[in-house]
Amino acid sequence: MLHLTKGTTAVIKYTATELATLSAPFFLFIFVHRATKKKVLLNLQNDSTQGRFDMSTLVVNDDFENEAEGLWDYTVREKETSSDVTETGTICETGYMYLHPASEFEPIVYSGQTNTFEIYNEQ
Repeated sequence: MLHLTKGTTAVIKYTATELATLSAPFFLFIFVHRATKKKVLLNLQNDSTQGRFDMSTLVVNDDFENEAEGLWDYTVREKETSSDVTETGTICETGYMYLHPASEFEPIVYSGQTNTFEIYNEQ
């Protein structure tokens, strides 16, 4: 599962090259939000020097700043060029991504409460 946080630059690791048929493919990530069904398409290049996994860097707010937090499905398709964003081509990977808000939720803390109690009809 990928985890992205708004307001950060993320390095994502994936294994799409294993099923790729092109020698030097770009990878089209098709993110679909589970509740809203909104799509975000990102065409990324593999920057990894490892043969074991692929790696790409993305600025999260460039594509997800105004998108809903929560769980997203994603599909990775191989592409010959970085400009091709059609939803065709060999599927190289599928998975889930969780989009976190820029700052974590902090509950309201009330400080005016007293911890003394009055007991009536005490025997």
